Amino acid sequence: MSEPWPSVEDWQGQLLRSIHILSGQRTRLVAAPVVPVGDPELDEEQQTTHTEAVNAVEGLLEQTEQTALSAGVPAGWIADMRELGARGARPAPAPEPGSPVSVVPVRDAVSQQFYIEMLSVDLWHLERMAGLAAARADRLATGRWSISTDPDAEGRFAEAMARRWERVNALAHAAGLTDSEAETLWGAGADGIRHFHAGAVGTWTEASLMQAWSDYAHSTPDLAIPPYVPAAPGADAQASTPTAPAPQQMIAAASAALRSSFIDNAITAATHDHAEIAPEASAENWDTSTDVGPDQVNYDSGPGP
Repeated sequence: MSEPWPSVEDWQGQLLRSIHILSGQRTRLVAAPVVPVGDPELDEEQQTTHTEAVNAVEGLLEQTEQTALSAGVPAGWIADMRELGARGARPAPAPEPGSPVSVVPVRDAVSQQFYIEMLSVDLWHLERMAGLAAARADRLATGRWSISTDPDAEGRFAEAMARRWERVNALAHAAGLTDSEAETLWGAGADGIRHFHAGAVGTWTEASLMQAWSDYAHSTPDLAIPPYVPAAPGADAQASTPTAPAPQQMIAAASAALRSSFIDNAITAATHDHAEIAPEASAENWDTSTDVGPDQVNYDSGPGP
C-alpha cells in the first residue's frame, strides 16, 4: 500500500522547517573562521572551499524560500523562519531585568527549541494586541477617542487575538512547556514587555493607535494551528501543559501596565517640576531685604483665570 500524499499544510510545514535549518547552517558557516595554515596555496584553497559552501547553502535557502512562496506560505512566516534560524545559531545575550525582550527558554532538542522560538514571536504580538486594545478602551472610556467605532472590526480584532492565543497554546503543547517556563514567558517574567508596550502606545496619537489596531483587525486570519506544528498531543499531555492567560486576562494585565506607566510618568514629571522650582523657594536663596507683607488687596484671592 502506497504512502498517502502529504497535505498542503504538511508540505508547507516541511518547507518552513527547512528554511529554519538552512538559515541556521548559513549563519554558522559565515561565523566559522578560516584559520590560515601558513601556506598561501592551501590558505587560498581553504577560503575558496569555505566561500563555495556558504554560497551553496545560500542558494538552497533562496530556492526553498521561493518554493514556499509559490506554495502559498505567507512571506511573513518565511521571514520569521529565516530570522529564527539565524538567531538560534548565534549565542543570545541575557536580557536586562525589566527588558522588553522575553527570556526564551533553551531546549537541547532542536524541534522543541524551534517551537519555543515561534511561540515567543506569537506571544510578542499577542501582548502588543492586548496593549493596543487596553489603550483604545481607555481612550474611549475617558472621552479621548474621536474616531467612530466599528463593531465588525472589533469582532475581527477579537477573533485575530483568539486565533493567536490558540497558536501560542498549540506551540506550548508541542514544546512541552513547563510551569516555570510559562511563568517566565507570560507570568511575572512578562512585566517588562507589558510595560514596554504600555509606554509606547501611551504616547501615540489617536491616528497612530488606530492604524496599529486596524492592522491586526484587518489582517488575513492566521491558522489556529500552524502547519509546522505536529498533530495535537493526547488529552493527558494537553492537561499537563500550562495554558496562556485568556485574551481578556491579557488585556486586563495590559490595562494595569498602562495605569502604572501613566502614574510613573506623572510622578517623574512632578519631581522634575519640583526640582526646577525648589531652589527659588529655599531659605538660602530668599532675599530678606524684599520680604514684605501680603498684598492686602489680592491676598487669598487665588490664581487668576
